Amino acid sequence: IFENRTTSAEDVISKAVSVAAEWKRAQLTEKDPATAASTVTSNCTTTRNLTNHTKVCTDAAWNESRQTAGLGWFFSDQLRPSFHQGSKTEVFVKSPLIAEALAIRQALETARHMVVTNLLVNSDSQTLVRTIQ
Repeated sequence: IFENRTTSAEDVISKAVSVAAEWKRAQLTEKDPATAASTVTSNCTTTRNLTNHTKVCTDAAWNESRQTAGLGWFFSDQLRPSFHQGSKTEVFVKSPLIAEALAIRQALETARHMVVTNLLVNSDSQTLVRTIQ
């Protein structure tokens, strides 16, 4: 069923970001108020009180044989579950960890251009999150 089917990394990441934003909008009600104050920087699906903060969730997909990566990110805040998203394809990427780092870098550059001053960065790469912390 999937044979001879080609999809660009940018299309895959764009779809993933779109679906993640849709899922996040469906999760607007928090059952436990104590959970809302927790900080989980390695899991973008965790809801958090974002008073005076903007959150960006990043992800990357890496193609080893082509040495390319698809990067994706979306921004949210207290009032808007997803107000800006983007995706990008990078070439000459040597590992999935580098791909995840590039996604964070791109999100940080985007936040700088948007003049975001208080930013919470989330990534699903626990290895990268631990390294940065």
